[in-house]
Amino acid sequence: MAAGEPKATREMPVSDARKDTEDVPNPGSKEAGERGCTCAVMDNRRGRGIPYPRADGKDPNEFPSFYVTGGCPLHDPDNDLARRASQP
Repeated sequence: MAAGEPKATREMPVSDARKDTEDVPNPGSKEAGERGCTCAVMDNRRGRGIPYPRADGKDPNEFPSFYVTGGCPLHDPDNDLARRASQP
């Protein structure tokens, strides 16, 4: 890895990754990428999310899940996902 390259992290499925704010664009969307998002574009269907069946009964198309990359400056700025993934 060359100096200055971002550290590769594991992507983790996270439901409702909108962080309860409307001003944060969905992971993988064009707008999110323009704001520094490092989450997967194709896996997140360019910001539309993944319509996984939900245990809570909510419509998966209305409440999609997203893959958020640990350390994404927009969706995981405190690197909480990578920290939780490394815990037993």
